[in-house]
Amino acid sequence: MPEPVMQRLVHRITPSNNSAVEVELGPFPLSFLSIDIIRTQPAANSNLTALDMVSFINRVHVHARGISLWDMTGEEAFIIGQTLLTKTPPFKKTQLGATTYRHIANIIVPFSRQPMSPVSGLPAVGRGEAILRLEFGTVPSGTLISVHAFGWREHKPEWTLRCVRVSANISATGDNDIPLAIAGSILGFVFEESAPFWNSGTAILDNVRLLVGGVEDTLNSLNFEGLKALQAVTADYLLDDIEHSHIENTSGAYTQNASTLTEQHNQYTHKYTFVLLDELFDPDAMVTIPPGVDVRLRVNASATGALYVFPVELFILPERREAG
Repeated sequence: MPEPVMQRLVHRITPSNNSAVEVELGPFPLSFLSIDIIRTQPAANSNLTALDMVSFINRVHVHARGISLWDMTGEEAFIIGQTLLTKTPPFKKTQLGATTYRHIANIIVPFSRQPMSPVSGLPAVGRGEAILRLEFGTVPSGTLISVHAFGWREHKPEWTLRCVRVSANISATGDNDIPLAIAGSILGFVFEESAPFWNSGTAILDNVRLLVGGVEDTLNSLNFEGLKALQAVTADYLLDDIEHSHIENTSGAYTQNASTLTEQHNQYTHKYTFVLLDELFDPDAMVTIPPGVDVRLRVNASATGALYVFPVELFILPERREAG
């Protein structure tokens, strides 16, 4: 087995509002990156959520040899990265009673479906060939950012993960086609929709089919609850356990607080749906896409709004081209 390497690339910087930071990756092969966020408690006894920790990061982008391998917002990366590793997204929330307390969240960017896998990861690249770019909005006071890389010495991964957001505006109900620019074989999909089924009994993902060369493939016809069944089998890794809250009615004459009648978990994860074909981490369990073939999702929607699709691809990074 190759020897592991764990290295800090950025140490507790305070990014400026509406700025960007680029971090050069390499030279050793990478299994995953960790973007580490420390925030001070904003005010005594005020609540702070996982979304508060990560939502000021507008973009997490990794590109290598001119190819985007990972591209999404901080919130999406926080949810999707750990789920691809079958782990609960990490949020260490401490006490709320004073502004001296610190909270930590970690955004994991995986290049494999298993940490430190012997066959997959981002290969070693030359200087300047692989970059992590972080783009920030309004940065909360007291925020510190670190970046760590985890990989191996003398290792040659056979393939890497690619997960890049595809945006679609579903403006009409009925069938909507979403073309996908697939660069490798498909290991699964992540869907994020602005109008999930439990809001009103309708959904953008009311029914979905995968078309490869105009022919249904793998996802032949699945409605919203069918997708949730697949998620439970292949990818449901305790997203509700990121955090939860307790609500107490403190009035003198106690009456039932309506908020206590709902599940006090992080509702924002409900807009995500995961379908992973390689639930046993078998890269043969994938949809092989021949070069140049049209690939699209056909979504039959009973609601309208924004839909984001994240194909999870098995991707082979091309060799470096020599000058001349």
